Amino acid sequence: MTQTLDIAGANQSELLEVLDHYSAKDSVYQKAAHFLITNMKGHMGIKSTALDSLIVLAKFKNYSDSEFRSLWTKLSQSDYVYKIEDAKIMSAKDIIDNIDVAVETWMNTPWRDSVSFELFCNYILPYRVAEEEFVPGWRQYFKVHLDKLLIGEKSLSRNLFPLSLFCNQT
Repeated sequence: MTQTLDIAGANQSELLEVLDHYSAKDSVYQKAAHFLITNMKGHMGIKSTALDSLIVLAKFKNYSDSEFRSLWTKLSQSDYVYKIEDAKIMSAKDIIDNIDVAVETWMNTPWRDSVSFELFCNYILPYRVAEEEFVPGWRQYFKVHLDKLLIGEKSLSRNLFPLSLFCNQT
């Protein structure tokens, strides 16, 4: 935990706000927050100035495929790619929203007993998969769409097929 807080620098107050938020809540939430912040060290997103510019430009014009490729080629020639530590940029709100939806989902699913707290922390709780950019609200989006799809299914293994179909369609 101390290492993550040191890495956070000026963002340390955001991480401490998360811990403070859960200080009076159920111990599951406290443990989840502690796990997430402790393990934030070494996790980061990759940023690209070219990609950021392309995203901004694409919001204002609908480019053809060839125009898009040409623009990307131009922008990527002077690209600056860098990594940024999650502990330095994650807001308390984003972390709290992630923990709330993850814990509530895990605690209220029929298959909860087949997923230990350790498995939950390592495979359900994390807010990112690899080094992709963090997208606020992603967990809530999937919860809304998948709750309708999986309603009433009590078996974790039987949920895998509808989940894979959903992922292939989106």
